[in-house]
This record gives sequence, C-alpha cells and structure tokens, in this order.
Amino acid sequence: MSDFKVIEVFKDELNLISSKPLRDFVVECYNGYCPSSYWTVATSTTGKYHPAFVNGEGGLIVHVKYAIWWAQHLVRAFPNLHSSASDEIIAALLLHDLLKNGKASMGDRPRNITLTHGIHLAVDVAEDRREKLNVEEERVLAAIGGHMGVWTEPKSFACWNISDPKTNNIATIVHLADYAAAQKVDKYIESLKVVEVEGTNSVDTPVEIAKEVNKEDIEIIYEFWNSYKGQSKWQSHRKISLDIRNAIIGNLADYSIEDICGAIDNYACVLTSDKYFWNYAWPLSTFLTVKHGKTKLSGKKWWQFLNSNFVKENYLLDKDLNENQDIEDLNPGLTIDLGGIFSCLTNNKEYTPTNSQRSKFIEASIKMTEFFEKRYSSIGERNRLSFVSDCLQKNFVDSGRTLHPGNLCSQEFWEILFPQFMSELGIE
Repeated sequence: MSDFKVIEVFKDELNLISSKPLRDFVVECYNGYCPSSYWTVATSTTGKYHPAFVNGEGGLIVHVKYAIWWAQHLVRAFPNLHSSASDEIIAALLLHDLLKNGKASMGDRPRNITLTHGIHLAVDVAEDRREKLNVEEERVLAAIGGHMGVWTEPKSFACWNISDPKTNNIATIVHLADYAAAQKVDKYIESLKVVEVEGTNSVDTPVEIAKEVNKEDIEIIYEFWNSYKGQSKWQSHRKISLDIRNAIIGNLADYSIEDICGAIDNYACVLTSDKYFWNYAWPLSTFLTVKHGKTKLSGKKWWQFLNSNFVKENYLLDKDLNENQDIEDLNPGLTIDLGGIFSCLTNNKEYTPTNSQRSKFIEASIKMTEFFEKRYSSIGERNRLSFVSDCLQKNFVDSGRTLHPGNLCSQEFWEILFPQFMSELGIE
C-alpha cells in the first residue's frame, strides 16, 4: 500500500508528531502490516465494549482518532514526561489496533486475537527491524504491546510490568487513552436529564446540539470551502468525511454559517495571494479544529479570520505598509500563534493587535526561538507553544497579574520565569 492512504486519513494526527523519523516509522508500519480491511471495519464486532459512534463502517479509524484526542488531554496530568513522550504516545496510538481484526495472512494464528493483537504487531515489527530500532521506537512498541492494560495477555507485557520509567509512562498513558475512548459515553450523555433551574437557561447536551444541525448546513459550508478549489495552495475535498462533518457540527454550536463562511473567505484571501505571508494550507477539518496550544483554554486559530477579528493589513508581506513595525518577522506563523495564546489567556476572542502590539509578538517569537534553540532544541514547536502558554497561565492569569503583550517578550519572562517553569517540570 502506498503512503497516501495513511497520510490522507491520519494527516492531522501525524502532524502532532514533531519527529519526522517517528512519523516515517508510523507510515512504514502501516505500509508493511496494515490489512486492507482495517480502513472499513468497526471497532467492535459485537458492539458490547465501545460507544455506538465507533461501531459502524470505518469505526476503527474513528476510535484511533478519539483515543489520540484523549491522550492529548491525559499528558497534561503527567508533568514530568520526557521531551519526546508526546510523539511516542501519538505514534503508539496510531498503530495500537492495526491488527485488531487480524491481518491478511495470519498463518497458523487464530483470527480472534482480541487480547493479543498489540503484542503480535509489536513482536512482528521488532523481529523484522531487529537492530534498526531506536529507543523511541522500542518504547512505542512496548506501549502497543501493553495497551490492553489488565486485559493484556500474557500479563508480562502489561504496562505496569514495564520497569523502565519512561516506557512505563508512555505505555500507561496509551492504555488510559485507549480505555477512555472505549467507554460508552454516548449512552451516558443520552441518559442525562437537563435540569432547568429558575432564573437560568437549560444547557443542551452534545447529542442534542448534533441533532439540531441540518445536513444542508454542513453541505453549505463544505461547498463554500470547495468553491476555492484550484486556487493556489488551497486544499479542496472530494467528499464530506467524518472528520469534516464533526468539525462543522462542533463549530455550528457557537457560530453561524455566515460567521464560518466569512472566516473561510478571509483565510482564502491571505492564503491564495502572493501579497500576504500566510502559508498554512489546511484541509477544512484542520482549519476548524486546530488550536493555538494544547491547554484547555487554547483558542482555535480560525477565530482570527472571523470578520470581527480579521485585519487584512496585518498579514501583508510589505513591511512598509505596517507603520511602527521596524523588526523583521522571521516566523510569521509563530507570531500569530503567540497572539492567539494572548487572546485566549485574556479571554478575548475579539482581540486584534495594533501594529505596535504586533511588534511585541514579533519580538517574542524571536526571543522564543532563540531560547529554545539554545537550551531545548529537541523540543518541537508545537510543544514549545504549549509550554509557553502554560507558563503564562501560571505566572500571570493564575497569579492574578494582568497580562500585556509586552510580557511575552520581557527579560523577566525569558530569563527568569520561563527557565524556572521548565526546571519545575523537570526538563533540563
């Protein structure tokens, strides 16, 4: 099988892995061990142990994505993880159920390998690659082998029997994410009763919100996105995938069709024209879901393109058109991400920086790059943003201090507060 299938289906999840060698390892495993049925089967043959939304055609793919979503939240509860832990966890979850329903040629192995499918894959890959495995890949395989937790057979592969602390952490989080993703949350949500308290409005459950979204609304946004098909760098689609459908439904709970289409229009303006520096070319599902950081409060990047927030001049390549800007922006994408973190931490979705404030974010992006390249070069940009956001949250928001754009580039932050924060996390 070519690289195309796994890269197309799991593009967003693969992009969460900052290490290119580890991304390549995942793709190679799919190419070498993935049965063709994997892409269409349900997560469970009986429906007994998983929620209904992963039990239809293609349900196993949804389960893997859902488990990765859980993992991104669980890693926040383990502050002392090693720097490549997040990459290894995502890689393990992308591969953990590859042989859930057996493989095309099982030889004399039984086709029902529910309790041992992770071990089968881990052993196969280890035997085939032998001395080619590096330490990160070995930890990934150990986590795959033990992802069934208490149901792992034989028990010697279970995560709590792994002696190496780093591998134990990885395997534990992979198991917990997989276990959480298997719980029948849909039945619980449907059983919840919305209680109306006098003087307050009732709150819709996620199930009720989804029911209120018309198929036509989804198609309107999808067709509007595809109306830019063929324009420079634009990523159009051939059909409405489950990821696209869920991303649209999730945003229609808070924004109108006009809001979303207006943001798409502004995004297209800066992406497809040579006049602007913006070069993040996303598919529709990523556009509607990607965040500025990994914290719970992190805002979505597409909010900056809402008509109420969008200032076209801030994206111009021609620096002469931006008065008060005398610093060269070496990483425009990072500058915007830092502005997004500030917007989120100050709870101001409508925030649009002035030219002088934008200069502060440019200076902060330069200082941030210099800091990490000098002291923590192995940490990927996505994790760097998460660390910065968490540090600002602790030292300003949680401490009751007012956060200003200038704080993001101050000497106090980069020479005192942030090094101390990293030290407290045990990252040297």
